[in-house]
Amino acid sequence: MTIGMRDLIRELSPAWLRRTWGERFTYAHGLALDGVLEWAIQGVKARFPSKAPEEALPLLGKDRGILRGFNEPAASYRRRLARWMTDRRRTGTPFAMLEQVRAYFTGASVGLRIVNDRGTWHTIDAAGAQVVDRLKGNWDWDGAFPLMARTRYWAIVTPMPSLWVTEGVWGAAGAVWGDDGLGLGFTATLDQIASLRQLVCGNRGGWKPAGTLCPFIIIEFDAVFTPSDSPPGVANGKWKNWGIDVAGTYSPARNQECRYISGRATS
Repeated sequence: MTIGMRDLIRELSPAWLRRTWGERFTYAHGLALDGVLEWAIQGVKARFPSKAPEEALPLLGKDRGILRGFNEPAASYRRRLARWMTDRRRTGTPFAMLEQVRAYFTGASVGLRIVNDRGTWHTIDAAGAQVVDRLKGNWDWDGAFPLMARTRYWAIVTPMPSLWVTEGVWGAAGAVWGDDGLGLGFTATLDQIASLRQLVCGNRGGWKPAGTLCPFIIIEFDAVFTPSDSPPGVANGKWKNWGIDVAGTYSPARNQECRYISGRATS
């Protein structure tokens, strides 16, 4: 049994301070000291993820740059907060970034890839297996890859229907885009989009390699992009703009079944 300051003061007081008025006087001072002591104890506990109260977890996550998944249980988040130093040592590596994105989607099945201008692919599948396919040469976004090869990458997310679904192709019969609080063209919430951009593209608290740029996060609803694509692959050097002039007709340049989240406008 823990003895509080109020009880300790009484035990150490002379007999004349243990009587009615003296006891009340010392008890009041001890009660205030107990409050300060409890405040200090709770403050120390709040620094440790395993001991911190639930309301302290967002503050720990902000300090350590560990974003909590939108459906992630507290126990899972506490474990990730506890190993933040180990994870942060790997900041700037593709799999470190993908692991954080996968943790953000805890409870949902997603496939994740990062591909750069040189056609090197880093993949974590829905089961968590990690695969690297190096220098496939099958990704040419805008024809500038010889110059930008070491500085640009694209993140590709393949969500299961239980997570997000497409709202159809723009202009198609029955397609409704832009519901309040949802992404344009698919059912991700604005908070989920902002969190994904921060993890993949953010300079502060993100996981990107220094000096690199993620032009777009691509949401694919089928297996559109794969490392096994033969050069020039799906991105054929004409995807810089949304459309291109084909025989005098402005036509879509990119795959219309995917959604593209700009990675530039982020902190």
